[in-house]
Amino acid sequence: MSLFSEKLLRTFCKVVEHGGFSGAQYELGISQPAISCHIRDLETILGYRLCERGRGGFHLTDRGHSTYEKCKKILIQFEDFQTELMDLRDVLKGPLRIGVVDAHLSNEAVPLSAAIGKFFDRDNDIQLELKVASPTELELELINGTLHLAIGPFTQTMNGLNYHYISAETHLLYCGEKHPLFCADPSEITPDSLRNHNLCHRTYNTHSGIELLEGKGQTALVSNMEAQTSLIMSGKFLGALPDHYARPWVEKGNLRALEHETFVWKSDFHLATRTSSVQRNVISLFTQDFLSLISN
Repeated sequence: MSLFSEKLLRTFCKVVEHGGFSGAQYELGISQPAISCHIRDLETILGYRLCERGRGGFHLTDRGHSTYEKCKKILIQFEDFQTELMDLRDVLKGPLRIGVVDAHLSNEAVPLSAAIGKFFDRDNDIQLELKVASPTELELELINGTLHLAIGPFTQTMNGLNYHYISAETHLLYCGEKHPLFCADPSEITPDSLRNHNLCHRTYNTHSGIELLEGKGQTALVSNMEAQTSLIMSGKFLGALPDHYARPWVEKGNLRALEHETFVWKSDFHLATRTSSVQRNVISLFTQDFLSLISN
């Protein structure tokens, strides 16, 4: 029995990603007994147990964790290899995995939807995957091959990636309508006056400079824009948001931008791709479509 059976590796990865056999069977299109046989066959080949399953639930062994990470990389490389061979036939076929940060839809300088529409105007057999994650996660997934390209506010360049500049995103400091500063006179809005108020930060670094305001107030951490907006709207926290994202709530009177020259920050958006891998035709075409829209 071959160790490098794509069927066995893919079954194992899907079981891990679904946290057990029941969820994986629908995506794989096979029964739970068949999945159990595949996992058992893989364990026999490897000579060690990958996971524990039973009344105590499903969980990976230590070797199972390491095996999953290696299997995932092998499957991604295999998919890319297949697609590169299809490129030789001038056929648009295979996976296209794109990553983007949250709150991008309201950013007119990031025409992702239009680029997807333009790309899919061509005849193709592409399996598109679109992932929303933090800039740090996106760059790491580009490096390890989980993503083919990513769009976000990347604050520093990483070896092995190409960066195409898109635009600068403006961030302002906001408070909610229930916050004591919502009706304050602009003359009262200064860095010193804000140091006693609670702040909320995103867990990834946007270089907004809001950390300079930290003082006696509490600090809350969030993983995305929607969570941060919820905290700001509570009236208990101040936070920096992209102006395009906050605009609808400002117009409704739910948020107010605190006017001060210190509270304006810029975040540079880029489209990033890997340099180490072969630039497949699919990736190159999508990149061209996207960049052509921002140059118009």
